[in-house]
Amino acid sequence: MSPRPAARSTLATILAGILWLGGTQAGTPPPDRASLSDTPHGAQPAAAILNPAAGSSAGGDARTGSSDHAALAVDLDRILADSRLRGAQVGVVVRETATGKTLYDRGGDDRLLPASNAKLLTAMAALRVLGPDYRFVTDVSMTGRRHGPVLYGDLYLRGTGDPTVRAVDYERLAAEVAATGIRVVHGRLRTDDSWFDRVRLGAIWAWDDEPYYYQPQISALTLSPNTDFDSGTVEVRVQPSVPGRPPVVELMPETGYVHVENRAMTGRPGTPTTITVERRHGSNVVDVTGSIPAGTEDPRAGPGMGTADPLAGSSTGTTDPPSGGDVTADSPRAGTDVDAASVTELATVSEPTGLAADVFRRALSRHGVHVLHATTDEGVVPPGTTVLARRYSIPLAELLVPFMKLSNNGIAEILVKAMGRERHGEGSWPAGLRVLTTEMAELGLDPAGYRMADGSGLSRMDMVTAGQVSQLLLAARTAGWFDTFRASLPVAGQPDRMVGGTLRNRMRGTPAAGNVRAKTGSLTGVSALSGYVTAADGRLLVFSILLNNHLEAVRDIEDSIAIRLATHHADRNHTAAPHPVASPKVPDDPRTRTEDLLAGSSIGTADLLAGSSIGTADLLAGSSISADESMLECSWTGAC
Repeated sequence: MSPRPAARSTLATILAGILWLGGTQAGTPPPDRASLSDTPHGAQPAAAILNPAAGSSAGGDARTGSSDHAALAVDLDRILADSRLRGAQVGVVVRETATGKTLYDRGGDDRLLPASNAKLLTAMAALRVLGPDYRFVTDVSMTGRRHGPVLYGDLYLRGTGDPTVRAVDYERLAAEVAATGIRVVHGRLRTDDSWFDRVRLGAIWAWDDEPYYYQPQISALTLSPNTDFDSGTVEVRVQPSVPGRPPVVELMPETGYVHVENRAMTGRPGTPTTITVERRHGSNVVDVTGSIPAGTEDPRAGPGMGTADPLAGSSTGTTDPPSGGDVTADSPRAGTDVDAASVTELATVSEPTGLAADVFRRALSRHGVHVLHATTDEGVVPPGTTVLARRYSIPLAELLVPFMKLSNNGIAEILVKAMGRERHGEGSWPAGLRVLTTEMAELGLDPAGYRMADGSGLSRMDMVTAGQVSQLLLAARTAGWFDTFRASLPVAGQPDRMVGGTLRNRMRGTPAAGNVRAKTGSLTGVSALSGYVTAADGRLLVFSILLNNHLEAVRDIEDSIAIRLATHHADRNHTAAPHPVASPKVPDDPRTRTEDLLAGSSIGTADLLAGSSIGTADLLAGSSISADESMLECSWTGAC
């Protein structure tokens, strides 16, 4: 593996933390120029960033006259004077929650791409429209008449968009059908996904991102292969055999709906892993190519391997409305998962309704229920059917955790369509976005001042201002669902995936760690961070950072701003207690959503190619995914 590139994205954050510490010691001089020779690309040295005396304001607007706010403006101006933002668009707004006062405003009225900061709007609207207790329902019903174990009629499998349904849940639904005594269905299995329309992909989504898990097709009847709820995808697990032979490829869940073409090879021990997994455009053929090194142990004994038993693992829902649910933190990872003996990747499925039907039909057979005629997707459950089995999802309050912490695009779009169905009887993007616009108006947003084309931020038609995002964050504070919303936000520097989420490897060991709760966002040329931070004097602040049209990684600039806000104090003579500073670590879990890996990550191209579904040819031959970013959610129209 080639050496890693310089970890530019973490340098300013580290220096900012160190200088913050140094600034607490009276009389400590700033480091000399030589000691800052590694400052990236003409960026302002961290001393200048955190020392107001180092220069004058570059033009931010501190809308209160107090000296502490003026000093904050000087510091934030210096952070934003980084040369990487020359020619870029910047929107940064900081406000007090107690008074609503604006402490800083740079480009706060400029409409910019929010990337996954769009999920802030989607989450708030869903909590208002659907409510924290909202649950999706999947059920099985019958038509016709029974004669002993024979049903002379059809079975209907109906979905309402539940992204948490897994193979184990379809297995349990099948077991409930079998428990009624039915053994032969003298008719068809019909699928009903009419709760949503059949527009599977959003506006201005890139066609070349369709194979990748971050851009799933949206259906009311779907399936997730893991407890991150990456609906509309399947897991492809690749295990080495012996050198010179094809590896063993396993598809989870077991299905005939997706076909795997295994053109990969097992390499000698110690050789690089270059496995790629990619679904062919417009089909359900998944190509597995590249090489995986042979191991010294039985490849099937390696960590991370699953089981062919469809009932293995725990369900995230029950057949009766549960009193609660649990979202596990150690679920299989989306994107690429490489361990000593296997590689696991996700691939999207074309028309996921068919996948759900195939998995359910196989489950029926295992439980002794045989459907004599073919499955059809032209069914709509007629009036008067008898419900045989039903499954409820976890409540929305719990679903928001993987949605927001891991920046799950599929859940975002499902929620948009669910809101449209709830309010207008139409599960479509247009209907759902009308609902979202109405709800945002109730929270203070002028519909004429922004545009949302989807719920995830994948679309480059989305436009919002930093001022509008800060307004929403302020308004949310007084809502009855605020605690649920706040709990869903990633927490800086917290290593647990279901706590720190996409911020778990950022701002570690700084005053922002365990303090900043914010939503990340990344597209190629777009980076965002918006949320809450408690200042050193105890005041709760809201902030929104939207950065567009930059050509280099800028995530560390966001971190520097957040750290500065965490150290802000109304008394300029206040000296904060020393705080240990640790260097931010490289993500130890390459599964993450894009915010973990892209925009200046210290993970280099060679690391991304090792077990990634993006090969060298993709990175060098005009792929929409750039070499300094991971394939895990970002391209010119991908999102995170």
